[in-house]
Amino acid sequence: MRETRSARLRAVVRRARYRLAQPVVPAAVLLTFLLLGHRWLPNRAGHLGSLVETFLPWLGTAVPVLLRALAGRSPRAMLPVLVPAMVWTMMFGGMPAGAGPGPATAGDLKVLQHNVSDENRDPAGSARALARAGRT
Repeated sequence: MRETRSARLRAVVRRARYRLAQPVVPAAVLLTFLLLGHRWLPNRAGHLGSLVETFLPWLGTAVPVLLRALAGRSPRAMLPVLVPAMVWTMMFGGMPAGAGPGPATAGDLKVLQHNVSDENRDPAGSARALARAGRT
């Protein structure tokens, strides 16, 4: 009798894992489309496109959650989750470590401010002055 209980329990656990893993593939596909197609989201009602772009780097946190939902399954079942993981890594992988050539040094950044108004009688002279300031 004890063996049948444990067998039933294992069957229940297998079914529960299967049910939990069912939405993983559509979620992985949606995550991949959000990462790759975020530029095509409309920015009209509710500024959805801007909102998604704001949280785009943080969408990578969904990958470990999706992998955890597939824990204990075959490695082949995890392939759909590896696609958004690779896309995210290609997009943002170098950012935390600093993808630039090195630390900034003095003189790397020049800031120029010019207030334009309708009272400026010599816009061409202002443009020349701005161009000269950019060369130094």
